[in-house]
Formats: sequence, C-alpha cells, structure tokens
Amino acid sequence: MTVEKIKELMRGGDVAAARVAAKALAGDEPGNIEARALYGVCSRLAGDDGEFVRVDDEIAAMPGAPRSPVWRRYHAMRVAACGSMLLLPAAADMMTPVMKYGGPPFVDPVLVAPKPAATDGKYPGKVKITWKKVSGAAKYKIRRATSSDYSKSKTIATVTKTAYSDKHPACKPKKRYYYWIVPCNAAGRPFKSKKRFDAGYAKQALKITTMGAMDVGGSLQLEVEGGPCDDISPEACKWRIVSGASCATLSKKGLLKARRMGRVVVSAAYRGAKAKTVIEIGVLRTLYGGPPFVPVAETVGIDGGARDAAE
Repeated sequence: MTVEKIKELMRGGDVAAARVAAKALAGDEPGNIEARALYGVCSRLAGDDGEFVRVDDEIAAMPGAPRSPVWRRYHAMRVAACGSMLLLPAAADMMTPVMKYGGPPFVDPVLVAPKPAATDGKYPGKVKITWKKVSGAAKYKIRRATSSDYSKSKTIATVTKTAYSDKHPACKPKKRYYYWIVPCNAAGRPFKSKKRFDAGYAKQALKITTMGAMDVGGSLQLEVEGGPCDDISPEACKWRIVSGASCATLSKKGLLKARRMGRVVVSAAYRGAKAKTVIEIGVLRTLYGGPPFVPVAETVGIDGGARDAAE
C-alpha cells in the first residue's frame, strides 16, 4: 500500500482501513515520516488521542524530522487539537489550515443514515432489523419508537454489525415499532439524516404444553404458552383434532378425553398463531400387572403428572 492509496481511502471516508494500511507501511518503512503522520491522523479520526500524540513524539525523535514540512504541519495540528490530552471543541475548524499536507482536511466524514428493513410478523417474539453497511461507520446505534416521530425514539442498542434482533416487541405481538439506524465513526460522532426509518412487528408466539401421552379412558387438559409477557388461557384458543379423531374427543376448552389406543394430533390457534402437538394413547398398565391405575384427570394441568403418578 502506498501513501497515495492511503490518502484515497481517507478521502473516501474509510478511516479504519486507511489506519491499518498506514500502520503497516510505517512498519515496513521506518524512515517514512509521511506514512507515520498518516497513521497518526487516522488514529485521531478514530478517537485515539493517545496514539495521535505518541506518533508526534515518535516523529520528533527521528533524525529528519526538523527538516520535514510534514512533521511541522503534523506537530502544529497536535498543538491546535490537544491540550493535556483533551480535545478542544473547535479543534476541527482550528486544524483545517495547518493539517492539509497532501491528505484530506481534518474533518470527520459525513455519514448518511441507511434505511433499515424491519420484519413484519416473520418471527415469534422479536423484530429483526437489517441495513446496508455505511462507509466510514465504526458502529451503529439502533433507535426505537412507537411512532414515526424521531424525537420520541430512544437508543436501544449499539452494534458493529449490520443486523439486530429486538425482543422487546415479544410482549406486544402485532404492535408496530419504528426503527432508525444511527451510524457513528470511531470517535462516536453520529450521522447526518434522521428521516430514514422502517416499522415492524413481532409474530404471536404459541406453544402447546403437554406430557405427550395418556391412557385409554383418561382425560388431559391441554395448556398453552405464548411470549414472555403472555398469559394465555386454553379457553382463549381454538382447538381441533388434526388427525386421530377416532381415538379421542376434544372440547372447546382444550380438554382431551382418550377413547382408544392410537396417536392424536391436536392443534391450537390464538391471534393468528398456530401450534400442534402429538399425543400417544396407550392401554391401562394395570392390565399387565403394573401399579394401581391413578386417573389422569386427577393431575390435570401438570406436565408429566399422569405418568409420574402411575409410575
């Protein structure tokens, strides 16, 4: 990588790649003052003030530094920017005249907010947000609101990847949430636009909980589970026997009564979500000299209760 190539990366806003390349070039060419200065500038753009100052001290100790206009401009930039390792608020404006030693002016690249894509009822218990990579961004802040008003949004996470799964909507399935992506450079400075957003919602979660087996003549109350904030009663669901109707009967409240041996597939529906379970119906084990039969009905609502009692 050459000095000019590194400058092109900086002009394009890819400070992270330019910093890596400048550090490698300075290591390969110990006497290359400009390569070291480029590395120092990239470190400053990345928010690493300590490395920015260290590079200036390192260049100052090199034999050719006093005669190098590159180092004099770099050192002037340090004096303008830093005081006791604290960055001055107007440092960017102060450094622009003294910093342009053949590279770009010392200003942060403009980061344009990407348009996110939020899933609509694709996943139970979460909304997945994805977006395109922003050149020059080191991290992204995800903001969420219950309307399209950005001023009412809050930052819910900070990530380095271009995807995020928000589990908060699990408590309110089908409720729409609005999302913005805020790209930031390594120093934490955010993006330009606040108008690009997308809305999404989580799918209703539903699961039938049962021990999956019962005996002929017994009864079993099927229970259901939803998301982390759901309290779903069996009465709120629509029940039906998918297959094996000759083996059992099923009430509207999810009470299954076994009639004969076989396999029964039962489904439940709630707010657009569906769930299935398979139940095996066997013969009373007392016919084989087993322990006294305890009716399944006495352990209604307890997963595995009937078999535990019989065993």
